[in-house]
Amino acid sequence: PAGPGAKWILVSAAGARIAGSPGVTVASKPFTGEYRIDFGEPTSGKLVMASVSERDNNGNNTIQAAPCGVTASATSDGYVNCQGAANVNVVATVIKNGNTGGVEDRSHYVVLMP
Repeated sequence: PAGPGAKWILVSAAGARIAGSPGVTVASKPFTGEYRIDFGEPTSGKLVMASVSERDNNGNNTIQAAPCGVTASATSDGYVNCQGAANVNVVATVIKNGNTGGVEDRSHYVVLMP
């Protein structure tokens, strides 16, 4: 289990919840390699950590994660591709192939720390 106040989720490559904290869900998978995770509380201004899982046994991938629901700017932590989204409880993740730079579906962990 995560530490006090932390929430986490393990997401499958297909976008299904495998395990995680109660109430944390996969809100959507809008595109290949992109996922939206709903933590059930505002995510902006909190530490977001993400890691590609080795469940898929597929090596060299990178992951990016950022809160949705806030306007992206030089002083905010919002993800530009979901800025203005109505739900401030969502974190966006994007997974890329480390060799080609193309987006790919991969299992991954996401943690939200207070």
